[in-house]
Amino acid sequence: MTVPETTTVKTGRVVTYSLQIEGGMHADTADVAKAFGSALLDRRGWQGVDQVRFVQVTPHQVAKGTKPQMRVLVASPKEVNKLCAPLPTHGDTSCDTSAHVVLNYKLWMKGVVYFKGQLGTYREYMVNHEVGHALGHGHQLCSKKGAYAPVMQQQTLGLQGCKAWPWPKRPNAAGKA
Repeated sequence: MTVPETTTVKTGRVVTYSLQIEGGMHADTADVAKAFGSALLDRRGWQGVDQVRFVQVTPHQVAKGTKPQMRVLVASPKEVNKLCAPLPTHGDTSCDTSAHVVLNYKLWMKGVVYFKGQLGTYREYMVNHEVGHALGHGHQLCSKKGAYAPVMQQQTLGLQGCKAWPWPKRPNAAGKA
């Protein structure tokens, strides 16, 4: 599936990616591609923080043998469990493996309680957290209660007294990046 073109940086280390959705889930592929691309290419994302430039490898290019550096798959909980093993996802998390960035479609559609109904914000977090792993970033913890959680905190599992935050770029005191 092709991500709609949006403004992106013109310099930086190139990271190629592809985006796929597991078949049979009745996902609106255009909506998934738009939301994924919006999060991936946002100025508050990894492009600005890590000085990388994301370039999509289209399905046509993949079919012709081009291998992206980062393969993103939106998958059912059952497929997430399979692809993320031996990590015990229990169908309730996403993951990054050496082969895929795996986004859990159940979470994509429902979000988690910690984001208080802000599904779009949770999707931004999902993309940025798992892509962060693919770029080599490990988990982090929130510095103090009431602060904004770092994107690499496992916010799907809880906030530990912090506020949800979907972006690699840290917010200012007013909560703006």
